[in-house]
Amino acid sequence: MAPLINGELDRPILENHIEHIESINSQIKKTDEAIRERASRDEDVRLLLSLTGIDVYTALLMRSEIGQQGFPDYKRLVGWARPIYAPVRLS
Repeated sequence: MAPLINGELDRPILENHIEHIESINSQIKKTDEAIRERASRDEDVRLLLSLTGIDVYTALLMRSEIGQQGFPDYKRLVGWARPIYAPVRLS
C-alpha cells in the first residue's frame, strides 16, 4: 500500500486543521472580549488605561499587583512601581 501524498486524505486532514484553528481563534476572541468587558467595569483599570502606553492587559496586571500589596499612600505605591515600570536608562 503506497502512502497518500497529495491524495484523497490530504484535503480532509487540511480542512480538519483549518476548523481547529478557526475554533481556537473563536475562543481567543471570546476570551479577549470577556477580559475587556471585565476591565471596563473596574474604575482603577479605567484610570490606568488613561495613561499613555498602557493597554488593557498591562492595566489589569498592574491592578492585580497593586491590589495585592495594599499600599497605605500614593508615595509608597510610586516607590514600589518606579523600579518595575520606569524606563531603563543605559549609559
